Amino acid sequence: MKKYIYEGILQSHEAREMAENNEKAFGSEQTEAEAAREWFEAVICDGEASFVQMPNFHQYVCSIDDDWDLYYDYGADYYFAVHNNMEKE
Repeated sequence: MKKYIYEGILQSHEAREMAENNEKAFGSEQTEAEAAREWFEAVICDGEASFVQMPNFHQYVCSIDDDWDLYYDYGADYYFAVHNNMEKE
């Protein structure tokens, strides 16, 4: 089954750097996953996704909004977004 997956990814090390920078700038601790969620929340555009197979080593992280979920590919060490209501056989 194919899922509607956003074409952009966020490498784990980039999310970690964002979290560290946000902590320095705002003084509050932020996890890597929280930084990834914020990044996808700001960049997701429905026209920039396509139906593809889910990566083999994926793990659900959290909901981004009503339509999108954040996943982590622990085999390749990056975050990606999946539309939670669209799939294709």
